[in-house]
Amino acid sequence: MGSAEQNWWEGKTLFITGGAKGIGAATVQAFLGKGASVCFVDRDESAAKAFLRKQGNSERLLYIAGDTRDARRMEEAAEEAVERFGGLDFVVSNAGIHRLGTILETDPQVWQELLDINLTGTYNTLRATLPHLIARHGGCMTLIGSDQSFIGKRRSFAYGATKGAIGQMAASLALDYAPEKIRVNCVCPGTIDTDLYRQAIAQIAAEEYGGDLREAERHSALQQPLGRIGTPQEVAAMVLFLASPEAGFITGARIPVDGGYTAQ
Repeated sequence: MGSAEQNWWEGKTLFITGGAKGIGAATVQAFLGKGASVCFVDRDESAAKAFLRKQGNSERLLYIAGDTRDARRMEEAAEEAVERFGGLDFVVSNAGIHRLGTILETDPQVWQELLDINLTGTYNTLRATLPHLIARHGGCMTLIGSDQSFIGKRRSFAYGATKGAIGQMAASLALDYAPEKIRVNCVCPGTIDTDLYRQAIAQIAAEEYGGDLREAERHSALQQPLGRIGTPQEVAAMVLFLASPEAGFITGARIPVDGGYTAQ
């Protein structure tokens, strides 16, 4: 990494939701590693504090406890990040949840929970941070979608609906704010080794493999053309690239990081 590249990232700030674990935590580390400052929001305070301890003391890292469903809290978080670091350059809307179920297995409470966190939480994040990117006269927003931003999957009625919508959010935002020099893309991970994956595979093992977690994991890996599931760091690398000058002509895209799954 040359000094010119390092200097480009220094003085720039990432605002990310769901930054304490998984893809979010890997993204925080990737941006810190380049020399950027990072503000991450997460409702899981214990996980966030554990993550902070691993990072050590850093003047370039700020944690704000908050739930993306709370619009006012997201506005406050964005304002606090700007006060601390002087502005926002990159926004990653990453916070989300996963639930398995057909439509008949998805009761109204679960449906509403997915809408509230995956969609309204994304809306609140974007609406709170976008004015700060406009004030910078440019920037990059990345929404974390899913392979289900492209395809359907069995027993994924509500989750798939939210991830399909997130892909459309990115496309519309990209067109609306291109005149402001703000690029917007949707990174679409496939099967990635995160807490959400671990929760889902445990449920699948219990329901379809007689509780045999290893067999469920083996079958999941075999479904991928590359023969394995992905890592959070591999997704974070794409998020980092999209924020970089090398991606300066990429906007409105849905980009799979799925080991070839959606190419089948």
